[in-house]
Parts: sequence; C-alpha cells; structure tokens
Amino acid sequence: AKEFRYVTVMRNPIDRVYSQFFMYKKLKENISNHGLILTLKTQIAFKNLACQYYSGLIDEIVDERIFNIAKENLNKFFFIINFDSFEKDLKKLFNKLNVSSKIPIDHKNKSVYKKISHEEKEVIEIYNYWDLKLYEHFKKNIKTELSKI
Repeated sequence: AKEFRYVTVMRNPIDRVYSQFFMYKKLKENISNHGLILTLKTQIAFKNLACQYYSGLIDEIVDERIFNIAKENLNKFFFIINFDSFEKDLKKLFNKLNVSSKIPIDHKNKSVYKKISHEEKEVIEIYNYWDLKLYEHFKKNIKTELSKI
C-alpha cells in the first residue's frame, strides 16, 4: 500500500476571512450587496471554515466535537505551512523532502485591502472562535515542531 503525506497551509483566521470576503466580492459571489458583518452572520462558509475542512464536516456548525476532530486531523499532517511565512516554510518543506528549492515562489493572487476596522475584527473573532483556537494550537504545538527542521 502506498503511504501518503499530506501538506496544508494555515492562515490567521482573521486575515483569511477578511481576504475571503474581498475575494468573493471580486468574483461576484452571493455577497456582493452585503457588507462583511452581514456576510459573517448569514454565510456558513465564513464561520470556522478551517475546522469544517480539517474535520471533514463541511457545512456543519462547528462545536467542540468538530474542533477536536479538526485538531486531531491537523496533528497528522506531514507538514503545515504558515501563510505568514509561506516562502520560508515552503523552503523548509522542500528541504525536508530533499527537493531543490531554487523554484521561484510567486504569490499571484495577492491583493491589497482597506485596513480592517475594530468592529469587523471583533465580528470575525466571534464567528470564528473555533478556527482561532485551532490556529493557536497550530502556532503553539505544531509550529514549534517545524522550527526543529
């Protein structure tokens, strides 16, 4: 049987949701007439999406059980790239895999947004409580393991 190794990218949930909102607006998804706060209140895709995906329970309302499944699954990844140090972490991954890291790394989808307001940040935090916990777990427990590489 083949052995698979899984790699993922973790991003600060506040930055991810804020970016996701503007990406949806740019793509003219169902949120084009709604502001960020109304979108957070009405769209499940903006609520604890990392926990939904890492648990495998997409479109579910995240609770402690789903968070714990996501956390257990995240712990099984071969490598996790921190979006904030993407290039550095990608080079670590290449090194770990003994792959030449002379490949240029170019972030093609990079966008610039207006600064997030205090109110918007608070609402993102409220609706992404579990994702913030998962991100803290990653930063505290998993990230330290990667720094040994």
